[in-house]
Amino acid sequence: MHINTPEGLATASSVGKLSYSAGHRLYDPIVVPSSTKFEGEAIVAKLGSRYLFVLNERANIMLFHAWRAQHKERITLSRAGKYLQRQETPLVVPIRDSLNFPRFVTFEDLTDPTSVRLVDPLDLASIFGEVISFKKLTISVTNEDVAEDVVEGLLEWLSDVAPGQLDGSRFENLNAKKRFANSISPYLFSTELRDHE
Repeated sequence: MHINTPEGLATASSVGKLSYSAGHRLYDPIVVPSSTKFEGEAIVAKLGSRYLFVLNERANIMLFHAWRAQHKERITLSRAGKYLQRQETPLVVPIRDSLNFPRFVTFEDLTDPTSVRLVDPLDLASIFGEVISFKKLTISVTNEDVAEDVVEGLLEWLSDVAPGQLDGSRFENLNAKKRFANSISPYLFSTELRDHE
């Protein structure tokens, strides 16, 4: 992630692992569909006295659309996996389609999971100050190890909240009092939490 700050261009990153399993026909009429699995942590950027988190969601779709946007070619998700392994330059994630773009969040109080707040990436200034602005989000193919423990070091309550929602509820509920906190799972900050259960 690239952000314009008073000190110049700032970057923040996280390394994740995206696994793809091709579908296959078990026997007629049973078909095992293709699937993807993401492992990793949210991207974290410290902006002044606050933190900005880019949730680790929609990784498979985001990567797919980033490739298609850069290469101007329509391909299927199954074929894209082969091309992406050979991608040598960073892919810019198109922000115009919010359905394929991860959510940005911050906390009014890092010790309070219910204080989570949605952030408009195109209006970081409203929360982080006038001179702070989002530039771009990119994805690169790498052989580096998956990031661990960075987010959990900041949000020490994550393992206590899992496997529920940030408002303390076990499941998402459209009528929850703190609806946005109720819509966020701790796994969107770190999939590593599943290994601790």
